[in-house]
Amino acid sequence: KAHINILPSFNSTGIKIKLLNALFNGRHCIVNAAAIDGTGLELLCHVANDSSAFKKIIADLYDLEFTTNDQELRKEILLSKYNNEENARRLIQWIY
Repeated sequence: KAHINILPSFNSTGIKIKLLNALFNGRHCIVNAAAIDGTGLELLCHVANDSSAFKKIIADLYDLEFTTNDQELRKEILLSKYNNEENARRLIQWIY
């Protein structure tokens, strides 16, 4: 139920489960470039790469509402790529 999720990463080795969880269940997400490298999730996150940028984004988001439009955009982007049912169908077709 956090209003702001802060999720820096120290390596850029694929999608982070903690990031997906925060995007599916949370509100604002602040990450660094390594956390979203190659994920296609840049539009859903606020990116900061040093401590002063993290502080500024936190201050900017503190009172910023997470709107219905934000939720819809997030749902559209996430479900186009990270939809368990659709991905399971693709795997089944690939196997058979």
